[in-house]
Amino acid sequence: MLTPPVSTTTSLPPFGAVWARWFNSISSLDHHEWDSLVEDSNFFNSYRWLQSLEYFSRPRSVLAAFGPGGLLAGCPIWEGQPDDPLFAPSHWFTELSGPWKEKFLWVGAYRSTHNELICGHGARHQEALALLLHELQNKANHDGLAGVLLPYMPLKRALYVASHHPDAQVLLHDAEASQHISPGGLDDTISSWKKHYRTRTRAEINAFHNQGNQIEWSPITPVLEEILVNLVAMNRSKHGATTGASWMRKVFMSQHQSNVIDHSIVALSRNKGKINAATIFYRFGNSLHARYFGSDYTAEEKDDFRYFVLSYYAPLRYAPKHGLKTSHLSVSALDAKAKRGGCIEPLATVAIFRKEKLADDLVKKHNFAVVNSHQNRFRKHLASEWFNDGII
Repeated sequence: MLTPPVSTTTSLPPFGAVWARWFNSISSLDHHEWDSLVEDSNFFNSYRWLQSLEYFSRPRSVLAAFGPGGLLAGCPIWEGQPDDPLFAPSHWFTELSGPWKEKFLWVGAYRSTHNELICGHGARHQEALALLLHELQNKANHDGLAGVLLPYMPLKRALYVASHHPDAQVLLHDAEASQHISPGGLDDTISSWKKHYRTRTRAEINAFHNQGNQIEWSPITPVLEEILVNLVAMNRSKHGATTGASWMRKVFMSQHQSNVIDHSIVALSRNKGKINAATIFYRFGNSLHARYFGSDYTAEEKDDFRYFVLSYYAPLRYAPKHGLKTSHLSVSALDAKAKRGGCIEPLATVAIFRKEKLADDLVKKHNFAVVNSHQNRFRKHLASEWFNDGII
């Protein structure tokens, strides 16, 4: 059972005011109010997903801002994970001097590599956003932390958030990939690529089918669930994870408890009646979000490109038939994703330090270096945000 929510505010706010309140669980807030403010791209900060994380791990605090009409803005927080390079700023900002090895207040979903503050777009929402940032800064100061980090934010959103606090700075630190879904599906999408990429993609798809694999889509059924547990466990083991099938069973159990499992859809590879690979996606609004890949490596001979086919190509055929417009592919293996239709989009941290801000010229130098590195690495696969003069 989750611990009952506790608010730090006991008195009523003045009539018409915008006010903030801390809660110890997302479950204390209204599901529909929260998700009405969540962008389609921000699934991993949606209500049911946050609930599943609480069932999987433990409840974590949520800050919410309200007005007379109800919820205006909100965000979960967590403590970060300095032993994991994905969640350790000392690994991101190696050439930028700062208190990176100290403890920060982390804003966003637990271990999420895509975060956007939950907030609408009206004047009251902007007031709530400024209040939210102020309250986050107060908490970091009260707890003796080095400051506030809002990591893995899409750059456009990060610039908007930072404009609501005088001490906020935007620091580029990573990138993610997404695929635009053409109404014409897979064939229409591939036809727009350069000849080299078209040829490779068709060769990979042909190799997949020539080895007897067939694609099918399915919700997660009880029978399929245990198959997926073992496939994901095998893939994680291959890449060095020490957690086995029990970890994935706990993931599914948590997702059943929160009902976020209802958002899932699985791209399956079946060969001679046996499922040998799967990519688990989640649907939210008009977006598709890839999360887990699993594969049976015990009888693998030739490379059948099952990961690329299930994760990158199959959605381009599936999505247009189901009203989906974007497939979000997260932060890893960006080179492979760029060469298979992925658009590389910048991610930034909004930082508010307890002590003095970082020198503006050093921040610009750092951001320029990140932009330059990605422009050299991905060339014409970059989103337009990489050419925003406001960050350099």
